[in-house]
Amino acid sequence: MATLLDEFYVRWNVQILRNLRIDPSTRKLAKFIATHWWIYSKVTLYPDAENLLPQLKGRGLKIGLITSGLRNDINRMLIKVGLQDSFDVVVTTDTLRKMKPETEVFFYALKKLKIAPSEAIFIGDEIETDYKGAKKCGLT
Repeated sequence: MATLLDEFYVRWNVQILRNLRIDPSTRKLAKFIATHWWIYSKVTLYPDAENLLPQLKGRGLKIGLITSGLRNDINRMLIKVGLQDSFDVVVTTDTLRKMKPETEVFFYALKKLKIAPSEAIFIGDEIETDYKGAKKCGLT
């Protein structure tokens, strides 16, 4: 039985195929893409992440992940890169139905980690969503 999220991706793929002028009339190709996406995706880590995360955990630090991705996708991606056990908390768009830079997502992660904003360091790659959102919450 397909979930609402699965159906979303099939419809999304149908639209992409139409934009590429590929006839997805049977939806078979769109379904194939939706179900096989993670097998063929080329997800890679930043060069230092693979070594740094275990070192930080080894020092007793708590590590969280806040992402605008969806839980299902993030779980698959973490497994693909071998980081499924690296985070003490993972906050996705569907956790709170909110996205960065909304302060609720940062405060939710801090609450789950049982730490104050002044005890946390946030590392991100986007000024608007990561830096400004974290700064609004008092994160370094």
